[in-house]
Amino acid sequence: MNFHQKQTWANYDPAGFIDQKLSAVRALIPPEVKTILDAGCGNGAITNALQDDYDIVGLDFSEAALQHVTAPKIRGSITQLPFEDAQFQLCMCHEVLEHLKPAEQDQAIGELKRCSSKYIMISVPYKENLRQHFAKCANCGCEFHVYGHLQSYDQHKLNALLGPEYRPLKTQIMGPPQKRNPDWIIAFKQTHLGQWFHPDFYLTCPCCKAGSFIHKSNLLTKLTNALSRIISSSKPYWLLVLYQKR
Repeated sequence: MNFHQKQTWANYDPAGFIDQKLSAVRALIPPEVKTILDAGCGNGAITNALQDDYDIVGLDFSEAALQHVTAPKIRGSITQLPFEDAQFQLCMCHEVLEHLKPAEQDQAIGELKRCSSKYIMISVPYKENLRQHFAKCANCGCEFHVYGHLQSYDQHKLNALLGPEYRPLKTQIMGPPQKRNPDWIIAFKQTHLGQWFHPDFYLTCPCCKAGSFIHKSNLLTKLTNALSRIISSSKPYWLLVLYQKR
């Protein structure tokens, strides 16, 4: 998924899942909070909805995404926030950390801590099996996560990232249920059946920029998919946590 392309943001959330998260985000914002930074705001689905009630600023590295943001906004990186220390009462980031490499992730957390005077709110996919969303380019054979995710999180890992100076104040595990296939099922389908995640949205290979991907369908793949649906566990999609500085 290329976040710099206009096509990515043209129909970013057709199922309206972000509306579900928005109500939870509103409920978690402490009543005394007036100033908010939404770091990695994307197309502003949350930032825009909060702008009438809070002094909020949206930040994103994608100019294509920022074109949809109607609230105050600035282009920049979450790993080097262009703000003063403790400038915001609440710094939030939603579906950002999973796109970062470990070193970038640590930088981002450090910057959120620096710019927040009291609260940090983070949401990430909950216990995602990354390989489940891997596609394979039909042109060059590149294997990659279709949403660009590099990290998987649970509550323990997220708490460890924030460190002892922040305590989890409120936690929600929420959102549309997602099937989590066992690792052996995913490996069998990809290695032996040639069945990979097949995107139904605009996507280009990050290696060669081609737009065609391997996805085989036959009786064996259908039987394997049926078995996978039976034995796979289902989990809510998001982990949403409000942290407070100790």
